[in-house]
Amino acid sequence: MRAILLLACVAACAAPDAGFSPAAFDRVQPELFETPGAQSNSWIDYDGDGDLDLFVALRDQPNRMFRNDGARGDGGPAWTFTDVTAESGIGDPRRTVGVAWFDYDRDGDLDIFVATYGPDVLWRNNGDGTFTDLTDPVTLGVDYHSTSAVWGDVDHNGLPDLVVTSYLSGIAAVEDHLFMSAGGGRFHNALPASLLEHGPSHGVAWADFDGDGDLDLSIANNHETGGTHHLYRNLLDAGAAARSLQVVAVDATGRSVVPGAEVQLLDSASGELLGTRLIDTGGGYCSQGAAPAHFGLPPGVERVDVRVTFVADGRRSTVVREGVLPADYQGRWLTVPAHDQKR
Repeated sequence: MRAILLLACVAACAAPDAGFSPAAFDRVQPELFETPGAQSNSWIDYDGDGDLDLFVALRDQPNRMFRNDGARGDGGPAWTFTDVTAESGIGDPRRTVGVAWFDYDRDGDLDIFVATYGPDVLWRNNGDGTFTDLTDPVTLGVDYHSTSAVWGDVDHNGLPDLVVTSYLSGIAAVEDHLFMSAGGGRFHNALPASLLEHGPSHGVAWADFDGDGDLDLSIANNHETGGTHHLYRNLLDAGAAARSLQVVAVDATGRSVVPGAEVQLLDSASGELLGTRLIDTGGGYCSQGAAPAHFGLPPGVERVDVRVTFVADGRRSTVVREGVLPADYQGRWLTVPAHDQKR
């Protein structure tokens, strides 16, 4: 029986209908997961061994990385995790609120930005199970009293940009930040004036809600008197907005969310890696999402190869779609099912 890790559950339960059995859950290693103060959780195969590991962001103590060691089969716990925070080097003690995984340096593995009540931090994935702090103290590493962050290619130049939201209790106008990537790990704040109006922010999410190809932005804030939920439409010109591709990874049953799946895009002509995305179901402040993997494409890229790696049962299985023409998927998503031919 597959064990399920339940971190938080709020449910209103009624008497089950005839013919239906009530849901059942089994707690996994309560002694390991009893640490209070958790803010957000992320599933990711950080060590590339074919199962989903768990990163937990904590407010009042160091963050934790739990390695998934699978079923023991020796009469012990049905499923085991090991705390590898010390080995990974990612146990930062700052008061973390939100996290965002993304391949910011386009080297093929997923890095993590941590939004904190203190200087934020960008951890580079070294590809060997460890992480290195590469935060620029002048831009990303300032104390913004941050709550959430989300990556996305705003201008479709092929480089990942970053929105970081901030909150201070009792202050109606706290500036958020839009860090545009200049390449080489360099960023500059380019928040437009229109995004200064909404007050202190908590939730933030990208989505192409109007189907024109670029990423639009939803920001929620909770100022006690003027708190609102703002939706901003990206006004990128039509030609640039069309240079994009959105990919959905589905499993054999057709579910559109495969947590921990990784999507890579390569230029068919040159073989250059254009980016890596994580199919993530969490990471923000008290929020979840099931958005497709969005790729902005720099000028000159015509056809692309799509590689989707599914993580399950101790295996990493990659599905490849070669020679995809992004123009064929304007206004819709490219769906890649797990049962396609593996390579």
